[in-house]
Amino acid sequence: MESAARGEASAEPLDARHRAARVRWGGSALLVVVASVILVAHARSYDFFCDDAFIAVRYAQQLAAHGAPVYNLGERVEGYTSPLWMALIAAGFLLHAAPVACTHALGAASGVLLVLALWRLWHRVEPAAPWTGAALLLAVAITAPVAAWTLGGLETPLFTALTLWSIERAAALVARPSARGGARVGLWLALATLARPEGALVFVVVGAVVLAFTARARRGPAACLGAAVAYVAVVGAFEAWRWGYYGYPLPNTFYLKSSGSAAALAAHGLHYVEFAARDFGAWVVALLGAALLVPARPAGEGEPAATARARR
Repeated sequence: MESAARGEASAEPLDARHRAARVRWGGSALLVVVASVILVAHARSYDFFCDDAFIAVRYAQQLAAHGAPVYNLGERVEGYTSPLWMALIAAGFLLHAAPVACTHALGAASGVLLVLALWRLWHRVEPAAPWTGAALLLAVAITAPVAAWTLGGLETPLFTALTLWSIERAAALVARPSARGGARVGLWLALATLARPEGALVFVVVGAVVLAFTARARRGPAACLGAAVAYVAVVGAFEAWRWGYYGYPLPNTFYLKSSGSAAALAAHGLHYVEFAARDFGAWVVALLGAALLVPARPAGEGEPAATARARR
């Protein structure tokens, strides 16, 4: 009877934990849905569709109709910046979707993916501060530049979402290194690179951070190798196709935008930084600068016990 009583006593805390987990999951799902609805509703309030989006639409139309990712048939020039975005629009053409409606749907889906990735990342690094994470999601949803570009027709929300997912998966990999987890990180980073060429820089930065934090872990080398192999397999295959089809290793937009003197390019880049600072607001830039001064938290602090044990 004593053993039965102990079994019932141990089952009660387990059931309570299950109920608490279901409540947390339901609260997280509700929060993501609310933030996503606010973001998309906010985005719909802007009468904005970037004219550059029609370049990708044209390439997607040719790909869907003729199987040729070109602007004009017979002229192999890669004038689009995002192969993944263009391919997704082409899939919409195959489904007989109107081009603007298709890009709007893809942008809205990317916005939802962005919100979900941001919540997962916050919950992973700050699991003890859910209300701060909720405020962060709502702040993103009501931020004008984020909302405007969500339905702006370009790949911006998709690239941002894929980058956040890559970072979240990398944080999970640092907590529990494995070759399979590394491969997942590599695939997310590869998708980000196919969404924007800057994804290659994200791969370098994220890879360096993962390597620094997992170098001494028992499965750290396997995790890093898995990420590198998955990334190179996807991006390398696309690069081989690009070079064979277009005759150049990089998109035509890169050669166009990188032409000119170093001083002119630097001035142009600083102009973009200044424009972004004005667009987002001085307070956001100040917060980002202040965040760089916050000391790193010791590993395992604030993490669930199981995660901390796995790290060790």
